[in-house]
Amino acid sequence: MIGMNGRKFVKRHGALLLVLLAGLSGCSTEKPQQPAKASEAVADVEVFVVPAADSAAVRPLTVASTLAVEREADLIAQEEGRLLEVTADMGQRVKQGELLARLDASRLRKQLEQDRAEARMLEATAKQAEVLRQAAEVELQRQSELRKEGLGSMRDFDRARFSLESYKVEIVKAAADFERAKAKVEDGEIRLSRMDIRAPFDGIVSRRYARVGQSMLRDEKVLRLTELRPLLVRFTVPESARHAAASGAVVEVFPADAAASAAKARVVRTSMVVDASSGSLECTAQLVEPVPAGLVPGMAVDVRVPGATPASAAPTVPASALRRTTEDRADLFVIAGDRLQKRNVKIGRESASGVQVLSGISGGERIVARVTDKLQDGMAVRVR
Repeated sequence: MIGMNGRKFVKRHGALLLVLLAGLSGCSTEKPQQPAKASEAVADVEVFVVPAADSAAVRPLTVASTLAVEREADLIAQEEGRLLEVTADMGQRVKQGELLARLDASRLRKQLEQDRAEARMLEATAKQAEVLRQAAEVELQRQSELRKEGLGSMRDFDRARFSLESYKVEIVKAAADFERAKAKVEDGEIRLSRMDIRAPFDGIVSRRYARVGQSMLRDEKVLRLTELRPLLVRFTVPESARHAAASGAVVEVFPADAAASAAKARVVRTSMVVDASSGSLECTAQLVEPVPAGLVPGMAVDVRVPGATPASAAPTVPASALRRTTEDRADLFVIAGDRLQKRNVKIGRESASGVQVLSGISGGERIVARVTDKLQDGMAVRVR
């Protein structure tokens, strides 16, 4: 207990003790948070809390597809004939121009020889008509000179003139017959060349339709040739994932066969048109070399598109909270403490309920619900 003298001391020197205690507290190393300066502008804002994404919906975008190649062709019989031989069988690798099969061409070859003989005969006829024309010109010139000297008759002169005109007509007819015969020979040569079926590109014989000795009709399939490289994968993505599947983007390819290795593919083509019925775009990606040996055309795969947010998982914010900067980017303001933080985000489809934000914000963050020109990065705010 404090005695009478102690109480008098405290009463007399209490003010001094308070001043000393205030000085000691001022020496602390911790600085309290400074409130907004009296002269600093403070903006009143409305807040929108970004909804949390459904955990079941937030997953990598995966699309089922199959591996393909740019070139795959069914080689057909372009002429009728019996299949004499097949020089390449299933699974065999072949080079462009290599002979793969041959049809019986004996009938066409015989017809071609006849056409060539007829063309030679018509060529000789055309040359003979040219010689006769020259002779008729000489005769007409001679009759013309005789007429000038008064020795020739008008009858002989007319006969020479009509003869020359007749040979000119014969030359035109003979030349036309010869050209027709040459065209027939060229057509026969083309048809003869079609009896040999050759590889139009490097690849592998993936299927055989006909057997040796079979009578082939025109346009009937003989073999299928498939290119092995480059391997492609075609898939569709929703419009909201357009940015993740743009040309040049890298996607992951996982074979349905667990024994085969995964690979990466680079997008080479993305459709510029959205399918209105499904809201999706078609994409084509080329597998990056070296491609694992187990991956072959026709194999079922899953295409995983990194960075793509499924439409169902993308949060929707009010359109008034965004200030567009490009077609697929916009600025918004996140409220951090009592300050504004400007952030550029990627946006997707706009609807009556708002605009999808594909990346740049997280569920639970507070953003300014209505952006105005007065708001700036770092500005102090007061939430209504």
